[in-house]
Formats: sequence, structure tokens, C-alpha cells
Amino acid sequence: MTLAHPEFSRCIEFAENTVNVLVVENQPMLRRVVTGLLSQITCGDGGEFVLSDEHSIVELGKTAEFITDPFCISMSDKRFQTKINQEAVKLCCAELEEETACLLTSASRLGAALTVSLDFSADYTAPSDVSAFLKLLDLHIDSESMTLPERLIEYMKLCRRFFGKKLFVFLNLKSFLSDRELELFYGTVMYEKFDILLIEGVQREKSCSCERVYIIDSDLCEI
Repeated sequence: MTLAHPEFSRCIEFAENTVNVLVVENQPMLRRVVTGLLSQITCGDGGEFVLSDEHSIVELGKTAEFITDPFCISMSDKRFQTKINQEAVKLCCAELEEETACLLTSASRLGAALTVSLDFSADYTAPSDVSAFLKLLDLHIDSESMTLPERLIEYMKLCRRFFGKKLFVFLNLKSFLSDRELELFYGTVMYEKFDILLIEGVQREKSCSCERVYIIDSDLCEI
């Protein structure tokens, strides 16, 4: 994949075993880059960034995920819960078919017993769908014991699996990870074959060998 912008003389090319880092040292330019890219990815608005894959333009909103605050990522919101429950329903109808049938039968027996035991005329609807029971279980991603890099990787895996995301953009991620954490994070990213772009406001002294760094300095000169 390739990300282009009319104000950049070079395209950002995503390749295997490579991490792209865009350093924008000019604050107004950084603000325009982040605002524009965020609008295109999260809101589906038109903009100046163009993402292409094998010479075909692809929609940023459907392909990319922009993580501006790594501490605020949520794997328990409605879009994730819907996908988790859908996965669970598929399992119940396939590998766990016997257990699901027993659950529905037991629920029907309980309903029948209640109608007999109540001291007024009552009826019930026999359950035919396991979805309602799954909602009661509150299935969710267990990320409480994960480190920050682990949570980010898990989030990326789920976004790719559930929503087909291929590109992940991070804002100032290096401010929150040590050199060792960043090295391990990069290793997992490359193992999982994720395409990522780090947008940073400053160039760090130390960089990993896998990084391909694009710099726009305070005078808007590209390095």
C-alpha cells in the first residue's frame, strides 16, 4: 500500500518488515496532517490523503484505523460487542450445537414449570435463538492484565479480524513506550504483517533499523 499527499514530495510506501515513521516538526503542518487524516479515517470525509493498494485507490475509512490516544482504545464498545456475539452465535450453531440445544431445552422446561407454579394464568415463549442468552453472559475481551503494547496488538488483531482494517496510524506513540517496549512492539507488528504509520512531532535520537523515517522539519523542508 502507498499513502500520498500533495504537499509531500515522496509517497509513504508500506512494505513487509518495515515501520514507517512520519516526523512533522512544524506544528501547524502537524496539526493539518493529523486533522485531515483523522477526518478521512474516522468520519469518512474527503481529503488530500490518498491511499492506494496495487494501483487502486482504497477508502481510508474502511482500510485504516487512527489511534490518537493509546490509553483510550476500547474493545468493549458496541461495535466490538456485536462482532463478539456474532462469533459466539456461530460457535453455538456449529461446534457447540449440543450444548446450545440443551440450554434452549432447559429454558423451555423452566418456562413450562413457571406457568404451572404461578397462581395466575400465564404462558411463555419457547426460546429458539441463543443470542439473548449470550448477551446475559456479557462476553468481552479480557484486557485488564495486558500491558499497553499487548493491548495495542490485541486491538489491531481484532480490528483486522472484525472490520478488515489493514493500516494502523498512531500519534506520538513513541512518547509512551520505552526503547525495549517499542522494539518488542515492532517485532510483533512485523510478525503479524501489520502495516503501521507512526506520526511524531519530534525525531527521537534512537531509531530501530526497521524504521523508514520521513521528516518534515520546522521550515517545511523534507529530509
